[in-house]
Amino acid sequence: MLCVEMKRSLIMLGIILGATATANADVASDDTGWYCGGVSDWEIAQVIVGEDIVLNNFLLDERDALMANSLRVIELSYSATNRSSDVIAFNSQVVGFDEVGRVTFALEANPSLEIMSDRTTETITGDSYVVGSPLTATKKLCIGFFADL
Repeated sequence: MLCVEMKRSLIMLGIILGATATANADVASDDTGWYCGGVSDWEIAQVIVGEDIVLNNFLLDERDALMANSLRVIELSYSATNRSSDVIAFNSQVVGFDEVGRVTFALEANPSLEIMSDRTTETITGDSYVVGSPLTATKKLCIGFFADL
């Protein structure tokens, strides 16, 4: 009977831990620090990096470039919260893929190495100038989050 209760507890713990890694979205991670999911899944995603960095409020947009008529701008922004009492160096990179796996765009969120103060929330942004309208062709979005935890 004790083994059955332990199995139930372990299953529940696994479900809870899996839910905290990426809550409320179909965004999956691998062991290299990259998280991938559909574009609409990112709008409601919450990603926890390590134990102390919470990322959410993802917004991806495409608009006309002000500097050149023939270019478009893809913009990404999201909130990053450092819940630890330590300053953390943080970096993120974004790659979009079409339905057959071809890269549609890539960008690095600015600044390229963000120093996140302890117990603060910051907005991370990035943009990339592109030709055409690649965001409409993007079916999967992968974001790599890297921190000195």
